[in-house]
Order: sequence, then C-alpha cells, then structure tokens
Amino acid sequence: MSFAIVARSIRGVSVGAVALVCSLSAVSASAEGKHDRNEGLDSIEHEAFSIELKPSSAAVGQVASVSVSVKAKGGFHLNQDYPHKLKLEDVPAGVRVEKTELRRADAELDERQLTFKLVATPEKAGRHTIHAVLKTSVCDDKQCILKSEKLTLHVLAK
Repeated sequence: MSFAIVARSIRGVSVGAVALVCSLSAVSASAEGKHDRNEGLDSIEHEAFSIELKPSSAAVGQVASVSVSVKAKGGFHLNQDYPHKLKLEDVPAGVRVEKTELRRADAELDERQLTFKLVATPEKAGRHTIHAVLKTSVCDDKQCILKSEKLTLHVLAK
C-alpha cells in the first residue's frame, strides 16, 4: 500500500512531499531474527485474527502515523490480560519516532480489536525502513494463542 503527495509550490516556495509506504511480513519471530521484506502487503491473515496496517502521509518534518491493528476473528477475542507490545528495531537515521516501544497502555484495546499508532517524522529525503515486532494474544473458550509477528515499515520522504 502506498500513498504519495506530489511536490508543489505554495506562494513561490517549493514544498517537499512524503510517501509513507508500509508492508507487513508474514514471518514469525522464531525465524532466527531475520525480517522478510515482502512489499505491498497491508494485512496478514491468521486463523484466529488478522493484522492490518494503515499508513498516513505527511511532508518532510511533519508527523505521519501508522496504525497497526489486530482484529479477532470468529469466536476469538483479544486477551485483556496479555502485555501486548509493538517494539521498533533498527530505526534509521533520518526518521524520528516518539517511542520505540509501544505497550498495552499506548494502545486502544477492546474485546475485538487492538490498535497501536506509531508516530514517525521523516527528517530527510530518501527511503527509510523500520523493522518492528508485534506481540499479541487472542483467546477463545478453549485456548489462548500467543503470537510474535515481525513487521516491516517503509517511510519514503521526498
């Protein structure tokens, strides 16, 4: 999924543009620490839940956000007792983030959905990749599923 704003001129001043391009990787955290760099995915489907990524865009120096949501399926619900977390790894130079670790208290959480909002500000032009690990849990009457999922976010600032 890709969003782009074309550079334009306002009162004779050239305004840069940024495209926030995000992709998810369907590789579990047990994959020896390697990140899959699959491009263009905006959701990952599991039997009991889905993970969705929704980016927004902003100009260089302006705030952009990415929502990472976990949605329970069927008879499953988000585990209210689990310490859900989104941890950023390898935040590149040229991108400023408010927090490198978002915890349950930073999220919107109810029985059916969990949403983290990652806030990032691109400080220079170029393509920037941020790796993250999402830890979450869903339950039904019989079981709780604990999941650690590696995510890849791309920030493209022009």
